[in-house]
Amino acid sequence: MLGFAPRLEFEFLVVLKELVLICDEIGSGYRNRVRGYLQGRVNVWFPEDPIGNTVQLLDVLQDSVLRRQPDIVHISASLGDTKRICYGSDERLVPLEFYEENVRRIVDLIAERSTSKLIWGSIPPVDEKNFNRENDEDGNCDLYDYQSIMEYNDRARSLLSSEGILINDLYGAVKAASREDSFRPNGVHFCEIGCELLARKIVSSVEDCL
Repeated sequence: MLGFAPRLEFEFLVVLKELVLICDEIGSGYRNRVRGYLQGRVNVWFPEDPIGNTVQLLDVLQDSVLRRQPDIVHISASLGDTKRICYGSDERLVPLEFYEENVRRIVDLIAERSTSKLIWGSIPPVDEKNFNRENDEDGNCDLYDYQSIMEYNDRARSLLSSEGILINDLYGAVKAASREDSFRPNGVHFCEIGCELLARKIVSSVEDCL
């Protein structure tokens, strides 16, 4: 009499990559889109509150990155560094030379204390034409300017390129888009289409690292 071997069923555990997405107030409009596009392939985690500048980023780096040890870290949290302290002054919240040192420290800490792949997102440009001192409820008018953002991006790019860090050119993506696709109603925060543009650019950079 012939016997039949029992049918074996196997369950395969799929371990997803983990992405830590650290972004400033602009990222509040795209971070859930990034999570949605990568669902089923990458676990996306981000701090509940936006990270306004590199000083804040250094403060949360231990809990957000070094303790979590994600596979990939995407950082775009430098807009606040360029913020003019008060109207009529050219002094910035984080002066350019201190910004460079903060970026260097962030890169070194991630390299020394984790195995995470770092992607640095450049600061998207502001739209100065949409600044309106009387109607800007967020108080962004005159606090940010196109020239300073270019200078901070250039300083970070020079440093990061020498370290072999992948740079996600969010700035260039916005500049290349049409005005309708990158509309910023108050000069800083993006409309729905603009948030979609940034989300897809970030997803593409993450996919290149998988």
